[in-house]
Amino acid sequence: MTSYFLVQLTTSWADELDRLLAGYEPVNVDAYASLLEDTKEGRGLALQKVEAWLAEELATEERLPSVLFLHKLLPRRS
Repeated sequence: MTSYFLVQLTTSWADELDRLLAGYEPVNVDAYASLLEDTKEGRGLALQKVEAWLAEELATEERLPSVLFLHKLLPRRS
């Protein structure tokens, strides 16, 4: 027998995203600042603006130089 439960969320997607963005350290600071300004002007988070910011943030991460030695496994020292 399958049981289903109806759970009421205490926060909206915008509230949860606001919480996550508040603690986020952006890679592309200019794009993050633009999202902040858009949010102030629009008096709230807009999904299209968040998607545009996320696309810029992800594109910036791809341009960052990779530091290969961080992934290198070293033998244990005695």
